[in-house]
Amino acid sequence: MLKSLAAILFLAAFASVEANAQTSGRLPVPEAEAVAAEVRIVQQAFEGEYADAANGDAAKLISTLLGAERKAKSAGRRYALWQEAERTAGLAGDVERCLDIVRKKATVFEIDAVRAQIERLKDLQDGGHGLDADVYREAIRLAEEAYSTSMFAVSEAAVALADAAARQTRPSREDARRLEELSGLIAATQIVTAAGAKGRITLDADSGDRHAMGQVGLDELLGRRKVGEGLALLAKSDLERVGIAARAELSLTGSENTSAEQVFEAASLWWDAAEEVSGTAVLIRRHAGALYAKVAGNLPDPVDAALASKRSASVPISPPSGAALPDNVESDADDEIDQPQTAMTFKGPAKEYGARFDPVVRGRLVEQGGGSADTEKAVDAALRWIARHQLDDGSWSFNLKQCTTCNGQCSEWRGAGVGEDRCGATALALLPFLARGET
Repeated sequence: MLKSLAAILFLAAFASVEANAQTSGRLPVPEAEAVAAEVRIVQQAFEGEYADAANGDAAKLISTLLGAERKAKSAGRRYALWQEAERTAGLAGDVERCLDIVRKKATVFEIDAVRAQIERLKDLQDGGHGLDADVYREAIRLAEEAYSTSMFAVSEAAVALADAAARQTRPSREDARRLEELSGLIAATQIVTAAGAKGRITLDADSGDRHAMGQVGLDELLGRRKVGEGLALLAKSDLERVGIAARAELSLTGSENTSAEQVFEAASLWWDAAEEVSGTAVLIRRHAGALYAKVAGNLPDPVDAALASKRSASVPISPPSGAALPDNVESDADDEIDQPQTAMTFKGPAKEYGARFDPVVRGRLVEQGGGSADTEKAVDAALRWIARHQLDDGSWSFNLKQCTTCNGQCSEWRGAGVGEDRCGATALALLPFLARGET
């Protein structure tokens, strides 16, 4: 499996929420008074650059501030330089650059990057700089990021910010749909959480109350994403169809030879069971979508494969990956290579490339091109070879002696070089993965 392919492709646009957690490698946020004092010093030191920024040349000041931050010794000064850089970008109307600086600051200091970005967006909106369209777009992105990591209150704050910005701008139909879906997810999560709280009180008094088991089970599964605990409670609850789906999924968790068809059947039970809990149906279908996505590329029946792809792609945002199923689902595909993602749509020239993500369409393309099961196995073997030679920092090198996996043992392979062009080697290594439909 690729160690950091997503980081290579999208690091400039997205920062991992995991990197925003409190970690020992980051600095504590300095006291506000210390930062304010450092800000005054910075403004005096770079008075000329601030004047240029006021006249429209903000890029020069930002570069100066970030360059100084790399050499600054004290935490207070470093924080002040980051803060001034993001403030300058915001005043210049460069929302994307401003938020990118916030994310990078969060890798140095112990702040929550998602919350910090939302706060900065609120400042930009309150400043009345006519940035509503950019604020709207970024607020939706942050709301989705927060929701996907169970930061529901933060997601709700971002949705409220996007909703306020929408009143001042005309969002695209796609953006409006995303906001509506997020609002629906948050509302459903609030219903599940409130019912779960009531159910726990009831279970404290009567541990055998099957209705309360259903309330708590849905909260555990869909709200807290504690899949094992949620399934166990739902299997014993008074929810008939949900209980059947829960028992079906539980029966697969202990199996050593779970087939893709069995997972597909469990997903379909969940999909149909959503009708039993109308207030939280969207969350049930997201859970089903996670199961469908797990096996969409492994189903032998093309109709089932197409249905799994369609349903997993139709759920709001990305379905959570917390299904309680084992990773050893039987398949002809090798587990070392991630299954193609299905929750994507493509338009224009990209449409032809996007077909590679659909297992059914890709199969037809292989057949039309003269390929076979043997050629697909050869491609998978080649991709595994490339993946094994990825370096620890996510890049590749033509000099295989730098590879910690083979330690240069593959250098006798014809074509192995000694060049140090990491960019070129990484670009060439990524191309076959993208051509295969891997992201």
